[in-house]
Amino acid sequence: ILEDVKGNSSLPVIAKLPIEGCEPSLLADIAHQNGADAVASTGRFIGIVPDIETEECMLGGHVGYGGSWVVPNTCAWAARMYKAAPKRTLIPGGGVSSWEDAVKVILCGGT
Repeated sequence: ILEDVKGNSSLPVIAKLPIEGCEPSLLADIAHQNGADAVASTGRFIGIVPDIETEECMLGGHVGYGGSWVVPNTCAWAARMYKAAPKRTLIPGGGVSSWEDAVKVILCGGT
């Protein structure tokens, strides 16, 4: 897929990687090896809230949750991805809402 996209566009290709349910540092390395110009990690987690009275899922089913509380997770995954693939462009996401958060992410390997 990356080869096809890069072959048809002069724009940088950024692979957006989830941080739940996989090993993002491995996926980041694979994405770079296959031509991604950068990888961006997400910091939103999928959740589901069943209603115990109706025995149905609330909020229409699967929902995402995130926010400033997820910055430590974002930093941890950024550090793991950086360690696995140093000197590659990494755009960590999730919870970054201030310059201090951005500096924390950069110190953990974000670019």
